[in-house]
Amino acid sequence: MADIHKVHPIKVTKDLWNSELFGHLDMKKSIVAKVYKEPVFYYYHHNGLSKYGFDKMGFKKHFNLLGTSKTEDGREFVAIMEHKTLPVYMVQYHPEKNQFEKREFYNDLDRGYDTLRLMSGYINRFVFLIKKYSTNLRQLEDYPNELKQHLSYYKTAKN
Repeated sequence: MADIHKVHPIKVTKDLWNSELFGHLDMKKSIVAKVYKEPVFYYYHHNGLSKYGFDKMGFKKHFNLLGTSKTEDGREFVAIMEHKTLPVYMVQYHPEKNQFEKREFYNDLDRGYDTLRLMSGYINRFVFLIKKYSTNLRQLEDYPNELKQHLSYYKTAKN
């Protein structure tokens, strides 16, 4: 599933709007929805999790699928997901590239106001959640083992 130096829109699911990270950004929902429909999300990956793999390997038991994207040849893959009970959030794209990458190779990336505001919103919300979950360190001690159990179950998911 090679997707090297590509930009795509993201088809969000209804679960995105309930996400602890992605659904509570300090932006109007209509603006967020508009940005997701634009080809502004930067991908540079040789591997990824297909939508088919997400469904077939049982990921939905532990993860909410928040958005998908498609490669140029039409293969649908997971772009955004989060764990249902743990503070684990995943994106397949690079939200930092639009804001911070200044090399000429990236000059064609969208740096519009709404796009940058959305990408910055991820950072601000993520920092807020780090502070929230870092207040009870004893509670967090159990997360690594539980997370390892989930991830080792999915280790063979290569679709």
